[in-house]
Formats: sequence, C-alpha cells, structure tokens
Amino acid sequence: MATQAIGDERFARQGRWERWSGRGWAPASYAATPERLRDPAGYRAGAPLPEPERAALLRDAVRAEVLDGATVLDAGEVQAVLARHRPVSHTAHLVATVLTLGGWALVWLVCAVARREERYRLDVDAWGNVWPTLGASV
Repeated sequence: MATQAIGDERFARQGRWERWSGRGWAPASYAATPERLRDPAGYRAGAPLPEPERAALLRDAVRAEVLDGATVLDAGEVQAVLARHRPVSHTAHLVATVLTLGGWALVWLVCAVARREERYRLDVDAWGNVWPTLGASV
C-alpha cells in the first residue's frame, strides 16, 4: 500500500475531487465553484483567483465552521487553524451509569472534563477551494 502525503489528490468514486488530509481522504469543505470539483478532468480550469477573493472565501468557510462549533486559533489570508472539542456521548454514559448503579459516573466525569481537542487547518487554493488538513490531537 502506498503512503499518502498531505495534499495528494484523487478523483474519488463519489464523483468528486478529494485531498489526503493527514488521516483520510477529504472533499473540499467549501468551494467558489463546486461544479469544478465534480469534473474528472480537474478543478484547475480557468484563471486562478486573486488573493482578496481567496481570503473572502476562507473567511466564509471559517464562519461556517465557527457556527458549527469550532474555535479559531489563528487565521491568515489563505489559511486558518481551528479547533473542535471531541463530543462526549452523555446519553451512553447515563445509560452505563444507571446500569452499573452509579459506578460509571466517575468515568463519565473524567470523559467530560478531559475531552480532547482536534486541531485542523483550512487552506484555500488558487482556484477557491478550501481544503481541511488535520493536525494531531492535543
């Protein structure tokens, strides 16, 4: 099996371009022209976008991520670093706590307090596609 490098691209069976994010194949999270990402010939058709337009697209993508629960750690003109806390399944922990007559409550408390943070970067390419790159868990 070949080792993937961050930024490697492929046209997936789902009929869209994807990039290796560091942990898996990921589609663009935002795009100026989404129909280009479905073109098997490539999404690089046409002239590259000027940097102010790319920056505006990144701002829109970051706003959407923030509305979905992410936190902005750092943002530049063509990339931003965001963080998202991993969710805790309170329903499953409640069921386990009831079934163990309260014995699972300590595990639930530790999971809720020590939940991990996933950091990732959003990069906008010259054609206005915003790609996620996953970082290490912190």
